[in-house]
Parts: sequence; C-alpha cells; structure tokens
Amino acid sequence: MTLGLYNLQFMLDPEKIILGGGVTAKAGLKQEIDRRMRLFCEAMKLTDFDPIIEICHFKNDANLIGAVANFLEKQKNIPMPECA
Repeated sequence: MTLGLYNLQFMLDPEKIILGGGVTAKAGLKQEIDRRMRLFCEAMKLTDFDPIIEICHFKNDANLIGAVANFLEKQKNIPMPECA
C-alpha cells in the first residue's frame, strides 16, 4: 500500500490523500502507513517528500453516505406529486 500511495502522491501531487472503505476498519492503520512511508522515504533518501495521508471520517460508510447524498441531489430535479 505504501508504494501505491507514494506513486499516487508523486504522479498526481494531491494536497492530501484520504483513505476510506473497509481497509480503514483496521486498528492502527494510519500509524502503520505513516511508519512505513517514513521508512520508505528514508530508504529512497527522499528528504522533501511528506504526503498528507488521512483516514476518511465516515470510514467504511463513506460510499453509502455518498450514494444517499447523490440520490437526494437528483431528487431535487424530479417533480414530486403534491400530497392532499
């Protein structure tokens, strides 16, 4: 995962990388990623490379919340029948 995150940061240069989904259920994931990234950067002698990697607030539910938000947004464009 560290190499993938490194490649993502190096190629796209995002302000930060936010992880979500099932992988975020693992306890200590953020600390482990930070540790491995630090070791990787030391091994590659990267002194000015410090990607910001965070865990999504909603973790594994992020996709469900996004789906509901998308559904509600699309409902704004559908005329709703009036209730008596």
